[in-house]
Amino acid sequence: MDQQQKTISEFLFFITSNQASNLCQITDSSRSQYYNFTIPSNYNYETNITDNEFGSFKYLFNLCGNVNDCPNNSQSCQKFYYDYPLVQPRITGLLSTGVVVVLSEGRVEYNYQSNNISIINNNDNNSNDCLTRYSKYTLLCNNNTNRYFNDIQCFTFSCTYTCIVKTFYACPLPLQKYEYRYNETRLIKGSNIITIIGRFGLDSSILDLKFNNTIQCTIIQFGEFQVQCTIPSYPPWGGTSNLAIKIGNDFISNTNIQFDPILCFNTCSNRGICNLGQCNCNFGWFGSYCQYRFNWPSTTWASTTTTTTTGSPSSSSQSSSSSSSSDSSSSSSSSDSSSSSDSSSSSSDSKCTSSDSNSNSCSGSGSSSSNSSSSSDSSSNSTSSSSDSSSSNSTSSSSSSSSSSSSSSDDPISNHTAKCSLKKGSLEVVYDGDEYIKCTTRGKSKCESPGGYECETPTPKATLKCSAPKQITCKAANVICRVGNMTCSYFDDDNDPFSCTSSSSSSSSSSSSSSYSKLSNYYYTILIIIVGMFWC
Repeated sequence: MDQQQKTISEFLFFITSNQASNLCQITDSSRSQYYNFTIPSNYNYETNITDNEFGSFKYLFNLCGNVNDCPNNSQSCQKFYYDYPLVQPRITGLLSTGVVVVLSEGRVEYNYQSNNISIINNNDNNSNDCLTRYSKYTLLCNNNTNRYFNDIQCFTFSCTYTCIVKTFYACPLPLQKYEYRYNETRLIKGSNIITIIGRFGLDSSILDLKFNNTIQCTIIQFGEFQVQCTIPSYPPWGGTSNLAIKIGNDFISNTNIQFDPILCFNTCSNRGICNLGQCNCNFGWFGSYCQYRFNWPSTTWASTTTTTTTGSPSSSSQSSSSSSSSDSSSSSSSSDSSSSSDSSSSSSDSKCTSSDSNSNSCSGSGSSSSNSSSSSDSSSNSTSSSSDSSSSNSTSSSSSSSSSSSSSSDDPISNHTAKCSLKKGSLEVVYDGDEYIKCTTRGKSKCESPGGYECETPTPKATLKCSAPKQITCKAANVICRVGNMTCSYFDDDNDPFSCTSSSSSSSSSSSSSSYSKLSNYYYTILIIIVGMFWC
């Protein structure tokens, strides 16, 4: 323990316990002795200051009176100061010192001489203003059981008020002994509050604490034996810093303080970076110390190609049915045709695949992709079959399609909610099911998930595919995300950039579109017959 200290001594002397009725006149009842210590008017005082290897001793005093009874220099003030630090003066009683000799740390000798105290007339030594005084009093040293008494004579001679001590005496230890010291520093890892133990006096304004002579440690709690201060921040990487403790101008302690580095448990399992006790896990890992790994499901990205057929009016019904069939499966095909290049490959444990090449929200029910595709297929079949049957058959076919759609909604897997929202140009998808959210972006883009990973491509002509469970947020010029029967998209070059569709609504629109197509074919046939009759 690095401990530095300085001894501060104070010596208190008192007049005998008898109180002065008028400040400077005292009667010692034990001796039946009357003392008159009244200071003649227009007199000041002088004193001596001694200094040696054991410390400094500074005395300011008067013969009687109170500290507050000092209106001007014509009356000497009764004061006592520590040699360090300077504190409020305190009443010490009559003190008459001259030569002070420190014989050892435990013995101080005072030798009183005839020229100890001189109170000098301010009126140019006008003898008419000088009163002759003669008094005798007892001086008490060190206020303990071993008291030494001395006779002192005080008188005026040629306008000089003088006290003479007939004999010398020795005092034991000083009345009080101060040791300003530093003991230890207590640190809490990661905290910027530092506790310093020692003895720092009673005046916080003269205490200065600095690290490396530049970083101020601001005092927030001060006590004689303990101080708390704050530094701007705890050094996370640890190391040694110098602490300088300065009390006033004299007491300085330079101590090296060790800051322990803030470590992470199990060193983040060697799968991340430790920062202030927190693990920033590598890609694919999560947990308080990167102990868990994401289990990414295998995902196949399939492309959808739409073919438009043009021809004679007789084939227009087939084109219409093909169009309605394409509409009914729009929720499954709108996952973006740009993914066709990777349709035959699975992502296994990879969640990101990249290849060069205003606030809104919506929500809907979710289901597994297999259910949504089968529902789309049944809708497509019912539509295509209804294009070759009569209106009565189309009605029954339409009702069977509706029942197929409602039965899929009763599937327990579909009881999940998907929510899409557009926030500051980023598409956010939240899904409470177990199915992974799959997003495809084009251009410079970035996708993030609370799981602790990112998919990012800086290339303007790149295509990025990213999948994640529960929640994903993608920022790109063009992005399409799909989960369950919900498809969300954002295209910044469209007039209406944000769109959101559900396969259930697409199915209903496809059935209505199919009915409209059948009705149009019916009226078209009648129109051909009428035109043919008129032409004939």
